[in-house]
Amino acid sequence: SVNQNGNGGSVNAASGNETDSMAANVTCTAGNAPGTTASNTNLNSARTFLNTSSQYFTCTDVYDFAGADFSLEAWIRPSGTLTGVNRVFIAKGNDGNNARQYVFRVNNAKLEFAASPGGTTAYTVAQSDTSLSAGTWYHVAATYDNNTAGTPDAVTVYIDGLKRVSAAPDITLGNDTDPFIIGAQTASANYFTGDIDEVAVYNVALTPEAISDHRGNIRKIR
Repeated sequence: SVNQNGNGGSVNAASGNETDSMAANVTCTAGNAPGTTASNTNLNSARTFLNTSSQYFTCTDVYDFAGADFSLEAWIRPSGTLTGVNRVFIAKGNDGNNARQYVFRVNNAKLEFAASPGGTTAYTVAQSDTSLSAGTWYHVAATYDNNTAGTPDAVTVYIDGLKRVSAAPDITLGNDTDPFIIGAQTASANYFTGDIDEVAVYNVALTPEAISDHRGNIRKIR
């Protein structure tokens, strides 16, 4: 399924207990991903994206995290050539109007979380230390921890429950009116090739224990 567990999602960092609720104001419109006819946020199976126009989901303008913690999570199975290409599976913001926010992508076979300081300049990237392989399911997650004043922010990227990179960028995310997109960076750029499932967005920086637990509880056996 392609789900968003959004603004109502929370995690008790001490206990690891979670409560998730669907953001009431989220509406996603499906493009031409094979088998997709519904315009909702629970589609009950993975969706295949073929790196072409219209094969993505456009959701309403939500998940602006100006100065706040958040996490992105999904199962992905990239396909085709991964080297030398940029395949985005989660994005918020639009390069074309200088309102960048963040993207979660496979770039040159590496998993990357990228965000724009101030929302108007080039992306700052946290890239995994290992490459992904086409045809393999991966549980992927990225967390953004907006630490207290005077300490660096922390961005951490996970593959299959294991931390693969942690960075301390100087990022201040803003608000924009652009949609939240699954399966592409924008309506005309950097489409994903492969399968995407169980997309989740949280308004907290998930703990390593929570991410590992999520990966273990929902395993992809295809």
